[in-house]
Amino acid sequence: MEYKECFEIMGKGRNSCSKTDMEATFMRMKEECDKKRLLLEIFQYRLITLVSQ
Repeated sequence: MEYKECFEIMGKGRNSCSKTDMEATFMRMKEECDKKRLLLEIFQYRLITLVSQ
């Protein structure tokens, strides 16, 4: 994947993407950062709760 192609997929709001999974974002997990210095694919889930009044 070329730089321009990856940049178009990411858009302006992101600074990284995975070649195999475009929704994944690379982050350092706290416990892994100290031990191995690995980048892991992390999925961010947003939950919305509707409260009826």
